[in-house]
Amino acid sequence: MARTSIFSRETPTFAPFVVPMGLWPRLPTFARASFPAEGGAFSVVSVHLDRPTEPGQVSQIAAFNELLAHYTPDRLIVAGDFNLTPWSFALRRLDAQFGLERRDRALFSWPARLSPGRGRPRRSPSCPSITSTPERPGAP
Repeated sequence: MARTSIFSRETPTFAPFVVPMGLWPRLPTFARASFPAEGGAFSVVSVHLDRPTEPGQVSQIAAFNELLAHYTPDRLIVAGDFNLTPWSFALRRLDAQFGLERRDRALFSWPARLSPGRGRPRRSPSCPSITSTPERPGAP
C-alpha cells in the first residue's frame, strides 16, 4: 500500500471541507492540510497514484479530480507521485484537468529499475511532481 505525507514546521489550521463518503473508496492514497498565510489560507494536497499498468489509476484520477474541485485553485498546491513520466500525454491531461501549472524538475519517478544482482526495485532518479496556480502579472 502506498503512503503519502505532508511535513511542515507550521501547524495546519483546518480541513476546508469534509470529503464526501462516496468518494473515499475511489480515492488514491492522499494527505491534505491547510495553513494560514497573508492573503488567506492555502491548502496542500499530496497524492500517490497507482502505476499506469494498474487498472485502478484511471478511476483514481477521476476521484482525485472530484476531490480537488472542492478547493480554491488559486490557494492550492498539489504534490506527489503521479507515477507518470513528465513528458507523457497522461500527465499533460492531468495538468489540464487540475487547472494548475506543473513546477517540477522534469524528472521521472516511474518505472523503477531492478537493482543489479539483488532483484529488488530501485527507484529511478526522481522528484515528486508539484503543481500550483500559474503566477499572474501584478498578483501579490
